[in-house]
Amino acid sequence: MKYLLKILLKIIKSIPKYIGNVIIACGQFFYAISGEGKYVYWFNLLFEFDRVVNAIGFGDPQETISGRLGKHFPGSEFTKFVDWLFSEGHCKSSIEEDEGSDSILD
Repeated sequence: MKYLLKILLKIIKSIPKYIGNVIIACGQFFYAISGEGKYVYWFNLLFEFDRVVNAIGFGDPQETISGRLGKHFPGSEFTKFVDWLFSEGHCKSSIEEDEGSDSILD
């Protein structure tokens, strides 16, 4: 219970940062879909959608879900599922050490 209260308090204190992260990620999403070429468009669309979902999940708007899983939850069932879905070691290879500092929850 004490841990839940600590997380709830952290979330409440971080509401302005959370809103900013979601706005940044959505802005990047709309910028990405203005790319040229069919492949670039779909890749950018999926990549930025991934980052928007991560920001909505209290993550850094510059980081993908796979990178966040690989960094903070290696070996978890969800990480194994994402690796199975894409390729073995996908989450680990998606880690960007310079991203994730704006994450609200790890």
